[in-house]
Amino acid sequence: MWAQSIAIYREMVAAEGWTDLKVVDVAIVQRLTYNVALLVIMRCGFGLNCDWSVPSQAADGSMSIHESIRVVTAQHLIVNFAPWLMSIPLAK
Repeated sequence: MWAQSIAIYREMVAAEGWTDLKVVDVAIVQRLTYNVALLVIMRCGFGLNCDWSVPSQAADGSMSIHESIRVVTAQHLIVNFAPWLMSIPLAK
């Protein structure tokens, strides 16, 4: 897991263009930490080889595996932390 975390960190630094910078200003750090955690889970937990700079949409218009897992986990958190939301009658 540590080796994958280091590899993901290095991919992030390269993809974000931070390799030659001494100081980096990050406006929303949660975007970075979320992606690092998601990639560690995808690689170590599921054996999926996704990299940092995967676009959210594939060439054929479908979602990438990275984006689809992000969507599922975001909705899953809402249901787990606020299950009463599922009982609200909403028009479909």
